[in-house]
Amino acid sequence: METREHFYIDGGFVPAAGTGTIDVVNPHTEEVIARVPDGTTADIDRAVAAARAALDDGPWSRTTPAER
Repeated sequence: METREHFYIDGGFVPAAGTGTIDVVNPHTEEVIARVPDGTTADIDRAVAAARAALDDGPWSRTTPAER
């Protein structure tokens, strides 16, 4: 079984703020195939802040729709 302990935020893998996990279940066999971090409010805040900074400060918002 695969176990993940990090989220991909702001271009890199960062450890989850909490210790909770969520089991990922194969819907066909109903077996647990992976365990992933249970995101906390702190994880969400960090991801949203990174996305906001990327939009405000990154090149994407300064390009035209045709360039995208």
